[in-house]
Amino acid sequence: MNSKASPTSHSTTTEEVVNFLKIKENYPDSPDELEVIETHMSWVFLTDNYAYKLKKQVIWNSLDLRLPEIRYRNCRDEIRLNKAMAEKVYIGLTPVNILETGKLKIGGKGKPVDWLIKMKRLPEDSMLDWALKHRCLHFPDIRRAAVALAEYYRRQPSAEWDYHRHQTYLADEILKVKKELLSQEYGMPPDLILYITVTLLRFMKENGEMFEQRINSGKIIEAHGDLKPEHVCLSDPPVFIDCLEFEVTLKIMDIAEELSYLALGCEMLDSEPTGAYFIKIYKQLANDKIPDTLILFYKCKQALFRAKFSLWHLKEEKYKNDPKWGKLGEKYLEMARKFVEKLPY
Repeated sequence: MNSKASPTSHSTTTEEVVNFLKIKENYPDSPDELEVIETHMSWVFLTDNYAYKLKKQVIWNSLDLRLPEIRYRNCRDEIRLNKAMAEKVYIGLTPVNILETGKLKIGGKGKPVDWLIKMKRLPEDSMLDWALKHRCLHFPDIRRAAVALAEYYRRQPSAEWDYHRHQTYLADEILKVKKELLSQEYGMPPDLILYITVTLLRFMKENGEMFEQRINSGKIIEAHGDLKPEHVCLSDPPVFIDCLEFEVTLKIMDIAEELSYLALGCEMLDSEPTGAYFIKIYKQLANDKIPDTLILFYKCKQALFRAKFSLWHLKEEKYKNDPKWGKLGEKYLEMARKFVEKLPY
């Protein structure tokens, strides 16, 4: 593995690299099987023992991955940041090289045309989402993961954040997601969107002291940023993978918000008690008396954002005729309704 090599501008199309990586014989570990997963931002290639992630040449918010040197830096950032919660999982950076013959090769000699994040492959049945879907949770596993997460939060320093900045940032996020969801192309109910977003903004205004207290007590940290059940491995010790790596601001959040996001993911898999247990263990170990209304606020906010991300798939040629994304957006919006109706009016 030549992770210290510099990125180059050798022209090879993404399609050529992806097609090369879809052939199991091209991998140095000689796998018996190869599984290929496409996400919005990446291609993931699963061999018997490893996972290789290739970044897509996409633009998302402030992230522009069209240039190889940017993808190189982004991969390095992802490895560095994920070491904090999954040190032994993230192995390093592996180049996809081009030889003088024009053939591609993973690692070894040649000139790099793109980069792979190489990870240890985690057993599918050890992931929290798999355990929830198959109804095979084991209490010791959940407790161990909840304690590890609480300990991680305890070690994190508080972010340099102030009340005005926090309130402005949250309000801007809610207004932006409102505008997005009101787009006619999605066909979402405008009255419901307005009801939810107006209620969230009013809750912020009427509970300013609560938000200020969270900041003053150091509960705003640089968090994982994308803590979904599929990113929680119930191993011993537990690991938490795929943290958000491309925009630090998006990772600055109240611990209560990140726990609410995880709880939302558990509820979407019909296991509300699991998410509640993670919150309970954190509150006990940190002696952090998070108000129940704050959890509801953040669950609602995050449900709106998941609705937006689901509906964004309808803009892509590959997914625009797939009804599941619209249905998923509707489901998240209904979850947001459920949460907001429990907030004090």
